[in-house]
Amino acid sequence: MHGPCGKFNAECPYMVMREGKKFCKHKYPRSFTTFTKHGKDSYPTYRRRATGESVRICGIALDNRWVIPYNPYLVATFDCHINVEVCSTIKAVKYLYKYVYKGYEKISVSISHEDETHSVDEVERFLSGRWVSPPEDAWRIFAFDLYDMQPLVMPLQVHLPNKQSVCFNASENLAHVVHSESKAKTVLTEFFSYNASHPLEPKKRSKVIGRLAFVAPSEGERYYLRLLLTCVVGLCSFDDLLTVNNKLCSTFHEATLKRGLVEPDDLIEQCLDEAIEDYACKHPNEPQKVLALTARAFEAFLENVGKSLTHYGLQHLYKDIDVPFHQTRDIANALDAPIPSSCLEARSLLTCEQRAAYKCIIAHVKQGKPGSFFIDGPSATGKTFLYNALYAKVRLLNKIVLPTTTSGIAALNMSTGRTAHSRFKIPNDCGDCLSCNVGRQSSLAALIKEASFIMCD
Repeated sequence: MHGPCGKFNAECPYMVMREGKKFCKHKYPRSFTTFTKHGKDSYPTYRRRATGESVRICGIALDNRWVIPYNPYLVATFDCHINVEVCSTIKAVKYLYKYVYKGYEKISVSISHEDETHSVDEVERFLSGRWVSPPEDAWRIFAFDLYDMQPLVMPLQVHLPNKQSVCFNASENLAHVVHSESKAKTVLTEFFSYNASHPLEPKKRSKVIGRLAFVAPSEGERYYLRLLLTCVVGLCSFDDLLTVNNKLCSTFHEATLKRGLVEPDDLIEQCLDEAIEDYACKHPNEPQKVLALTARAFEAFLENVGKSLTHYGLQHLYKDIDVPFHQTRDIANALDAPIPSSCLEARSLLTCEQRAAYKCIIAHVKQGKPGSFFIDGPSATGKTFLYNALYAKVRLLNKIVLPTTTSGIAALNMSTGRTAHSRFKIPNDCGDCLSCNVGRQSSLAALIKEASFIMCD
């Protein structure tokens, strides 16, 4: 009989209180059953025949419904009460699943003589190394699900109002497709309809949301819609998402701002305001010049990433602005570079040979004529001295000079001097690329076009 000590009374530890009455926590007495059969979750319901026989223990009549399943052999062998009721459940398969269905593991090894050559049939090796048990074979043949998830989770399509994707056949009438309510239904619209037709508490409604499709912040309004769906409960329509404090917002971005879900993204405007204030202090009563300087500063930042104001459709910032303000940062730096006094003095200290070369080169620069000149001479004969004099004269003509050298040490002897590799982006390893890394729309390209004189020492 059921009971740890052969007694069935109020002191039995298996007794529990339920609705003011005492019951056995093992759900005894069980029901009479003619045959043993599987019950819920595959727990067996053992046969208990109604024979009419019963015994009285502690004044209570107990029949077959109170008898626990037992094995006579085990009871006689161990001389004690042993419950042999099956306590397994079909849910145990969840534990075995990862071993049964995670796939096989094998290593293919081939041993042969070093002089022996033979072809390897990888497909045959794969098939011969795989083993499928009969239960898995039958399960796959009948296309049964190999896994299940409870509760069911599915992605929630995120789309703006009336901008959902519609699928239709090529033979369908487009007018009928456009006006069809069934075609316009999506998971999101049905989610709204479900909430509207089930007057549940808002907290319970939020549990209906499963996994939302990922939306990047760069998608704008669609991203803010997804943010509202994840943070706001009790949603029955798009207007519910747009309504904040009983006021309907015009955009989802505005709704997220008023709900405090995002911070105002006005850093760019603040940066431009600060830049305008700096230029306004330096150039009071010159609003056009302040606008031009601000636009040029903004253009300088874009040049670092190979862009321009025109690329973003902001060329109107240059409207009615003088040509000098269209200059790129590199051009402005080249025109604003100081002229050392030593270079200015060098013009009046040239020798006869140096002065002949000086006049010939400057004549070409003034007339804008193309030309290539080679200055030759032994070391310490004044070649660099001549270059500095040429630099000073061209700069006094308000033209651009690009002094370059073959080494960094030599560049120190020339005003604004730089190595040719640094100035013209010449690759150090010519095996990888034979062209200079100068973009067609870059600031360096514009500087080279505007240059009137290039020196290479």
